[in-house]
Amino acid sequence: MDWAISLILNNNRDIDSKIKNFLDFFLFPNISYEYFLEDLEATGPLGNELSDKIEQGVKDLRMNKSELVQLLEEDGQLIEFELHVKLDVRDQFIIIVRDGDILDILGTGPRPSELQVGPYRDMDINLFLPLD
Repeated sequence: MDWAISLILNNNRDIDSKIKNFLDFFLFPNISYEYFLEDLEATGPLGNELSDKIEQGVKDLRMNKSELVQLLEEDGQLIEFELHVKLDVRDQFIIIVRDGDILDILGTGPRPSELQVGPYRDMDINLFLPLD
């Protein structure tokens, strides 16, 4: 990962729509990305189902884009969420929701502008990297 940002959330945009907008803006429709949930605590029918699978020990739960969109659009809340968006087995983005109100995005390549994602704070990428 090359950069990390924490999006500044305001009252008129929820986390689910920020994630969906980010993915719609940055992911090209003609490229086959892979989506892996590494952590999830969520409400809503699909959110509960996927949370239970992860709680039962399923690692790197693979999703297709329609399932991801369903999760983001259903009536529920993302409390904890870690999604890895991969291309050719390499992470392109990692999207992390913490405590239901913090949205961090890690990525490769150029850092997005605020015009693309809205206001954010730069974060130290080392805070997110595993210790060796």
